[in-house]
Amino acid sequence: MIRLRVEKSDRKLISQKQVTRASRLAINDVTRKAHKELGGTVPKAHGTSITGYRRVRSKKNLAKARKRRLRGIVWQGTKDIQATYAGKARKVKGGVKAGKFFFPGAYIMRFKSGHVGIFKRVNGVVTEEMIELDRAKQMVNEVGRKALRDLPKAFRTQYKKLVKK
Repeated sequence: MIRLRVEKSDRKLISQKQVTRASRLAINDVTRKAHKELGGTVPKAHGTSITGYRRVRSKKNLAKARKRRLRGIVWQGTKDIQATYAGKARKVKGGVKAGKFFFPGAYIMRFKSGHVGIFKRVNGVVTEEMIELDRAKQMVNEVGRKALRDLPKAFRTQYKKLVKK
């Protein structure tokens, strides 16, 4: 939890309602930046498509105006993702290629529901190919620490904008 303080001399210039508004705007600003940064850096580091990654492993909740508790949430999944999210699956000699990844001995299966998957048969058992997101946890922690450092500065910026009005 972060506590943001307003100087006593500034309290006369701005009401509690405006302080709450500045806090909400600052939290939303930092949340958007963190979500955008994670949504771009994690897929690039692992060679997957950004849109595919964002669709299954990235969400954000902004601070609402009427809520008593102000918080912005960025959720990033760090578990493995299906190989088809790396890019369009194409059959090539010796296996399947999706994005920059090559899966030797794999094949493409299309279901009636429309799902397209990349599968491989290992000892008679069919398994779906997955892409490991091994550096994702480290990147999420890094961006989280950066967001906590940026929040007081974002609050001061929003606060100054409200005082000028």
